[in-house]
Amino acid sequence: MIAELGHFALILSLCVAAVLGTLPLMNTIFGPPTNLAITPDEQLRRFQERQSVEYKNFKITEDDWRNREKWPLYQAAVQDMIDRTSTDVAPWHVVASDDKLFARVETLTHLCECLERALGART
Repeated sequence: MIAELGHFALILSLCVAAVLGTLPLMNTIFGPPTNLAITPDEQLRRFQERQSVEYKNFKITEDDWRNREKWPLYQAAVQDMIDRTSTDVAPWHVVASDDKLFARVETLTHLCECLERALGART
């Protein structure tokens, strides 16, 4: 999902940047910094589904299960990253991602809002 959103956001951002010229780098070339937050229960459900559905097996490895055991460390690292790298120009946007459709719509809506603000600042 991150890759799908990332590719769409990158293409959209590059098109806007090409048409409008220079906009703040973080919010145009790469899109606004976004964290897709998932709960441990939903991650477990998705992992189990990937193991049981044959065509999804390639999406899960032993590393995924091993890394899942480090959930508290991962959560602390994410919070640390957000606290240390969020700025007025490029604040982090945290999206609840247990529901994939909601997460995609929310992420794209936020991207569009950021682009609208950037466009408004140019006029």
